[in-house]
Order: sequence, then structure tokens, then C-alpha cells
Amino acid sequence: MLECNLSGFPAFAITFKSDSELFVTGGGGVNKSGISNKIIALRIDTDGLSEESEIDLSKEEEAPMAIAIGKNNTIISAIHQTKTANVSLRIFHKFQKKGKWVIEAKEQKDIYSTNAGEAYISVARYSRDKSSLALGSSDGRLTILNSAFKKIKSVKEDDEIYDIDFSADGKKVFYCTSKALHVLHNGSNKCVVVGGKLRAIRCFKDKVVCAMNERVGKKNFACLIEYDVSNGTLEQGRKIQLSKRLLAVSGMDLSDSGILALACGNLSIELWDVCTFKALSNIPDVHNIAITAISFSPSGKQLATTSVDSFVRVHDLDKVLKRSNLPMVVVLIILLLAILYQLWKS
Repeated sequence: MLECNLSGFPAFAITFKSDSELFVTGGGGVNKSGISNKIIALRIDTDGLSEESEIDLSKEEEAPMAIAIGKNNTIISAIHQTKTANVSLRIFHKFQKKGKWVIEAKEQKDIYSTNAGEAYISVARYSRDKSSLALGSSDGRLTILNSAFKKIKSVKEDDEIYDIDFSADGKKVFYCTSKALHVLHNGSNKCVVVGGKLRAIRCFKDKVVCAMNERVGKKNFACLIEYDVSNGTLEQGRKIQLSKRLLAVSGMDLSDSGILALACGNLSIELWDVCTFKALSNIPDVHNIAITAISFSPSGKQLATTSVDSFVRVHDLDKVLKRSNLPMVVVLIILLLAILYQLWKS
């Protein structure tokens, strides 16, 4: 496991650009704490995980809560300007200058105005081919932009947009509030209301997997629900209740190979196979405080996490899964030895 201490900087979002490069964003928001709002670039190399470059953002604005990487090395984040009530999309570029990597602001585009006080963009997600960008806000706005950052679709819900994902071909957009899963396709907006509180969604082939927290009797549980979207509708498939020791699920990501990573309330990461709906491994004590974001690298071999504890940690999935398989190997060896012993006695 690799880690980088950002020295008092609370990180709220993280994303990989490549297997060796990732970006985090966050900060202290509009306050006098002295904690800056920043975008930070981190590098993974033979020396470990280290900070490569950063850009300070205005202290007169809220801390950015979402980040995404587009075409041509563009870095985007959306920031709420409290003085003007505008939510603006910021486009940044990372490049070498006098032998050093720097991040510079390129342009700013106002997305919408809001009177919702502390409303902010809580999630930003590109389609696989980077041709579309979807933004979800805490005041229930879903905004879809094209590659030139022109608005092509806007939806308003009554509840916060918690998560967004695109189908592999980019033709369907899935998003969830705490109460419902939605799919935008061919001009229609279909939804299914769930019984618990949705926290995260990811699309894999013709399925959408949802992480949900629900109350059963007097107990709270987290669960996974699968929906079939092959025909443009939302047909519920498998549902499985997670171990109560995990507490609630706060975030989720999915690798292209079908490994699902869940950020859990007990500060662990739970790994699942999305095809079999079987648990693969658990990474305990990932952070000292609640996990704020989770992201797979493009190859799916690394998993990065952030927290307000100021640490960014990157886990090697091959090593994690190999460790989880060791107990089974030991059991099989013991079983084999027992069989050999019985044969020897007879």
C-alpha cells in the first residue's frame, strides 16, 4: 500500500488519469481556518506516491467536491461561488514549465445560478469516450454537457444527486437520488423507487449495480441491488444484504474487469465480484476517519481512497486479493494432509 500525507488538507474527490497519475481536490471552503482549496496532482513511481504539482483556488469559494479528467489533459471541477450564487465549471491544464509540472486554470463556464445556499456539484462523470460530461448537484440538478461544455440536457429532481454513470456506449445516463434510480435514454426518463437510501451506482455491461443503505426492523444494513437495463427499462435482479459489521456504504467504484469496491462505514473497503455477486476480500482500517472518495486506476490494478484525515492511499489489488486467498490455500493444505494421514493409517 502506498500513501501520501497532504498535511492537514481534507480531500473530497479523487480520480486517476493513468495508472501512474491521479488527482485529488478539496479544501477548507469559505472560512478562516487557513486551509486552502486546491487541486493536487500525485505521481506513482518507484519511490512511491508523492505530490507532483498543485494549484491553489480562491478562498472566497466553496471547496470543490468533484473532479474528472477529460480529453487533451483537461482537468475539470465545479465550484460554487457564494457571492454570485453561480455554479461554474473550471477547466485546468497540467503541463511542464521550466522542467516542472504545473497546473493552470484555462477557462471558466457558468453552469447555472442557484438560491439554494450551500448547493454544490457533488459528482462529475465523463462517458467512456469523454464526449459527454454529467454533473450532479446537492440541490437535485443533473446537467449533461458535450465535449465543448455546451449544455445538452438538464433535469431537476427534489433530492440530491448522489451518483452518475454512463452505459458503455454513452447512450444511456444513469443517476440516483437517495430514493430512486433513473435512466435517461432516447429522450425518456424512467425511474424505480427503492425502499432504502441509495448511495452509489455503477454500470457494467447491461446491468446497473446500486449500493443502498436500508433499515430492516430496528437494524440498519447495507445491500447491493442489480437492475437489468438491456431493454431500456429497470428490471430488478439480484439483491444481497451485506454483513452488518460493514455498517453503511458511503461510496463505490467498479473496475473494467468487474471488481466492485465499496467504501464502508467501519472504515474498510469491501471488494466484490460484480458477475457472481460474491465477496472477494476486505481491506480493514483504510483511514482513521470516514472515507470520502474511492477510485480505480484505468487498468483496475490499483484502488485509491481519500479522507478528511489528509491521507491519500493507493492499494495494489493483486496483493490484496492474493492475501485474501491465502487462508483458503492453508485450509486446502490442511485438508490434504489430513486425507494423506488417514490413508497412511489405513
